[in-house]
Amino acid sequence: MNDYQQHRQTAVACIESEVEKWATLLGVTYTKVVIKNHKRRWGSCSSLGNLNFNYRLLYLPECLRDYIIVHELCHRKQFNHSHAFWFEISLVLPNYRERVFALRQLERATKMSPELLRQHQITHNCPHCQQQIQAD
Repeated sequence: MNDYQQHRQTAVACIESEVEKWATLLGVTYTKVVIKNHKRRWGSCSSLGNLNFNYRLLYLPECLRDYIIVHELCHRKQFNHSHAFWFEISLVLPNYRERVFALRQLERATKMSPELLRQHQITHNCPHCQQQIQAD
C-alpha cells in the first residue's frame, strides 16, 4: 500500500471539515471536495464548484493548509487571480503573503515528498498555527 492509499481517508476527513469551516466563514458554497495525489499541485477549483486538494495537505502545517483551502474557496468569489481575488484572501488572512512565502520555501525544501513533509511538520512552529478563526 502506498502513502496515498494509506493516508487518503484521513486526508478526506481532515480537509473536508476544514473546507466546510472556511466556506461558512467566507460565505461561499462548493459542489464537492475531491482528494487526489498530484505531484506538483496543492489544490484547484473548477467552474462547477468542485474543489480538488492534494492528500499531502495532511502533512502541511495548519497555517499553510488553511491558506491553500482559503485560496481555492476564494475562487468561488473570483475565478481568477486578479486584485479582487487577492483582496478576498486578505480579508480573512491578512498575512497571506507570509504564508505563500513559507509554502514556496517548503516546496523547495521538500519537493512535496510525503516523507520530507512529515519531517517538517514535526519541527514546524509558527504563530499563525496558534491563531483561531475570528468570525465577525
